[in-house]
Amino acid sequence: MILGTAQLSLPYGVTNNSREEKSIEEAYSILRCAKKHQIEVVDTAPAYGNSEELIGSSAIHFNIHSKLDKNVNPDESLKNSLKRLRVEEIDLLYAHDIDAFRASPKLITQSLLELRDKRVRNIGVSLYDLDDLELVLKFPEISHIQVPMNLLDQRFAGDTLRRIQEHGLKCIVRSAFLQGSLLAEPEELPKKIHHLYPFLRSLRNELNLRNIPPLEGCLAFVGYHNDLTGLIIGAQNVDELSMVMKAWDLVQSLRFDLEWLREWPLPPTAAVDPRQW
Repeated sequence: MILGTAQLSLPYGVTNNSREEKSIEEAYSILRCAKKHQIEVVDTAPAYGNSEELIGSSAIHFNIHSKLDKNVNPDESLKNSLKRLRVEEIDLLYAHDIDAFRASPKLITQSLLELRDKRVRNIGVSLYDLDDLELVLKFPEISHIQVPMNLLDQRFAGDTLRRIQEHGLKCIVRSAFLQGSLLAEPEELPKKIHHLYPFLRSLRNELNLRNIPPLEGCLAFVGYHNDLTGLIIGAQNVDELSMVMKAWDLVQSLRFDLEWLREWPLPPTAAVDPRQW
C-alpha cells in the first residue's frame, strides 16, 4: 500500500465538497496514521500543493515516490524536490506530464536516466491510455509505470497487465476509487459525473447481491491482481485512512467473488477519465 498525498494540502476528489486546505497538524496526523498502519511509501509530486514540504517537515521516514515538475528543467526539479522532502535520494521518480513524454519520449527518458545517477533509484512514467503504454514499452530503461485501474476502468487489467509483466515493468495502480465516485451513492453523484449514474447503479446492485461492500469491492478488484507492485490510496483524514486499511485487512483475509466482472458491461473510456470531466 502506498499513501497518495494530493489530499495532504489540496481539496482532492470529485466527490469532495470541502474546498478548505488542511492544517499542518491534520496533514501530519494522516502521515502518522499511515505509519501506524505500516504504510512505508508515499506518492507525491510538486503539483500536489505543498505535500512535499509537509512530508519533509513531518520527520516521519517514508520511501518517496515523486514526479518531475513540468515548469522547470528535470535537474532543477529533482534538486527542489530533495530540498522540500529533506531527503538525500528518491526511490522512484516519474515523468508526470504525459503530453511532454509523448512529444519527446527519448529526451524525457534520457533526462530520467541522467537523474537516476543523481540520487534517484528508479524511473517511471505515469500513464493514462493504452497508447501511452505502447510508447513506454519501447524504452526498456523505464522500470515502473503508474496506471489507473478500478471497477469501472479495467483497461490495464487482464491480458494488458500480463503483457506489462512480460516486459519486466513494475506496475503501480492509482484511482482505485475513481476519485471517490465508486464509494458515493449513485443518486448523490455530482453533476459533472452524472453520466456514470447507470453504471454505478448497476455496479452497486451487483455488489449488494453478493454482500460485497463498495470499499472492499474496490480494494479486492485491485488487490487480487498479484502481479502488481503497489496500490496508491488516498484519504481526506485519519478516520478515512483507518477505514480503508481496515477494509484492506478484510480483503486479504477473505476471497470475494469477482468473476462476474469479466462479463459486466463497462462505460466508455472517456467516461472514466477524470481529465474529461
